[in-house]
Amino acid sequence: MEWDDFSPPPNPNNDQQMDALRKGLGRAMNWALTGRLENEILLNACLENHVFDTMCEPSRSSWLWELLEATSSTGHFRNPILRALENPTDARAVIQLSELAKFYAKGGDDEFRTSLYRIVEQKPFSSDSHLGEKELLDVEGEKGFLFLTRLRGIEYATRDWEWKDRYFVEDAVDRFGEKRVETLLEESSDENIIRFRAIWKQTPEQKALVPSQSAPQNPIRMNKLV
Repeated sequence: MEWDDFSPPPNPNNDQQMDALRKGLGRAMNWALTGRLENEILLNACLENHVFDTMCEPSRSSWLWELLEATSSTGHFRNPILRALENPTDARAVIQLSELAKFYAKGGDDEFRTSLYRIVEQKPFSSDSHLGEKELLDVEGEKGFLFLTRLRGIEYATRDWEWKDRYFVEDAVDRFGEKRVETLLEESSDENIIRFRAIWKQTPEQKALVPSQSAPQNPIRMNKLV
């Protein structure tokens, strides 16, 4: 009896490489480590978010960053990724680009740090007004949290609290602790942060605030699939 061979091809063509990157298959890392992953195909996977459902599937940004490091492409891809983040055309792509920007910013690249601030402040897509906020907290910590609260305080001069506003606060509580979050808000003399705190203290979400349990404890790593 003959068996079909479903093992990854040792010398993949362009279509096979694109398919592996679209699906998040671990064979892409094998090809990257052996110099058989084309740079342009990998760059396209960074610029376009191929996750089918961003609400259910884990992000691929960490996996893509590992591929960039494996192919020594972080420097080569820097400018195209930065340009795409500075001129966003698709909200789904910005989700992934912001996550990649986090890695550059953590490595000391201030232009990516600035781009994260810009995305958060300008909110280029009304359909997703929270783009870049988690990444800004990752990079800037408490400073990023105060920046987010100040922006919300400015918005509350013309709008009311919305239920989704709680997400970045819950994220901050998970990171810094509820007492530290309260201290940061209480110690600020910025009028917009004071406005945010006054409104936040009146919300049902704040009264029942506990560290978020929404994040999966053991997310599936895409590069484990072959």
